[in-house]
Amino acid sequence: MVKVKFSTGKDVDKLLNQAALDAVNKNGLDIDCPKCGKKIHVSFSGDACQFCGITIEYGTDGNV
Repeated sequence: MVKVKFSTGKDVDKLLNQAALDAVNKNGLDIDCPKCGKKIHVSFSGDACQFCGITIEYGTDGNV
C-alpha cells in the first residue's frame, strides 16, 4: 500500500494535471475535430486534423 499526503489542493491539481498530460503524450488522444467534426487521433499538441487541416492544441492549462 502506498500512502501519499499533500500539503495543499494545488499539489493535488498539479500532480493530476501532470499525470493526465503524461498519459496523453504517451498514448495520444482520440477526439472529434472541433472544425469538421470527424473522429481523429492526435499524438502531440500541434498535430493537424488529417481531414480539414486545423491545428489541434491541447494541454492542462485552461487557456490552451
